[in-house]
Formats: sequence, structure tokens, C-alpha cells
Amino acid sequence: KNYLDQHRPDCKGLFKHTLAQWALESGWGSSKLSQEFNNFGGMKFRSEIADKFPISGLYTDWAGEEVPYFKLASMSQWPELYFAFIGRSVYDGWEAHKDCGHCFMKHLAKSGYCGAMRGVATEDVPKVYADRIDNIIESAKFQEVLQYALK
Repeated sequence: KNYLDQHRPDCKGLFKHTLAQWALESGWGSSKLSQEFNNFGGMKFRSEIADKFPISGLYTDWAGEEVPYFKLASMSQWPELYFAFIGRSVYDGWEAHKDCGHCFMKHLAKSGYCGAMRGVATEDVPKVYADRIDNIIESAKFQEVLQYALK
């Protein structure tokens, strides 16, 4: 929340949705990638933003492939990486959705953020992904995390 307050006040409306997205993508912070790389969104290394985040590490992904992912020295760098990552041209237009978290998540999914989903038709992925984020926001566990995050 402090990052948004200080660096992206225009995106405060996305706080709950991005926090829920990071919970989903990182298994509530339990994934090896989040614990060892401080990477809560499964963000593979991208040369377009390597000038700001040059450190990468090899990680064996869900498909069993060893590929470079962003590896951060500190968890506090995560929000900056996230916004740099979605600031790349593949996600162009996300700013138009910064007042609607559900729409924002659909846009990211439509742009390829979450990839394919098992058992979900390609055209349904954006809605299903955004609905999953919304369901997390409504969960008691998230509400507990949210209270902590807002302190």
C-alpha cells in the first residue's frame, strides 16, 4: 500500500485486486518462487526492464523447465517490478482499467498474464481469472490479510 501511496497514487483503486492476484499467483506467499526470489507473480526475466531489475535466477517452472525469473533482493522491490512488468507494451491499455480492478484483471489475462488455464476455453480465461481474483477478495483469509496490509 505504501508503494501505491508514494509512487502510483493513480492506482490506489487496484490495491485489493493486485494484492489478491499476488496471493493467487504465489500460493499465498508459500511458493518457492515467492520465498526464494521475492517474486510473487511468476514473472519471468524480461530484457526490456533488465536495466531496473538486472538480477535473475534460474527457476524450474511448473512445466519442469529451468528458465530465468526475476529475483529480487528484497520483498519491498516487488511492487516496483510488478508495475514495470505490466508497463511493457504487451499490456498496453491497462491504465484505462485502473478504476475497475475486475476489468484490470481481465485485461491482464487477455494480454497473456496468466497463460492457459486447464479446462477453461481460451476465450473464457480473462473472465475466469478475474472471477478468481474477486473470490479471493471476498474470502475471510484475504480480509484478514487486508487488515494487516492496511496497518
